[in-house]
Amino acid sequence: MIEIKTNIMQGEFVLAQYSTPATASMEVIADGSKGTVTTTDGTLAGTTGVDGDLTVRADSASGEIYVENRTGGTRNIFVTFRDAAPD
Repeated sequence: MIEIKTNIMQGEFVLAQYSTPATASMEVIADGSKGTVTTTDGTLAGTTGVDGDLTVRADSASGEIYVENRTGGTRNIFVTFRDAAPD
């Protein structure tokens, strides 16, 4: 599980389940009004996501997670990885 947040009070957060790098897909668990997780595969190019949103996407070719800030200002982005597997 991955948690990405900037300004929670303004709705800029995403909580998503990230699969293995081989399939590199995202499943939204929760997101704020200004947090967007795209379930399509691929990279983000700087203007790919919705204007005004923080966008997260997984890329199966590289196994990387992309975060795109289109919120309209500079943001400190905090990323937390959590083990979602049962004990």
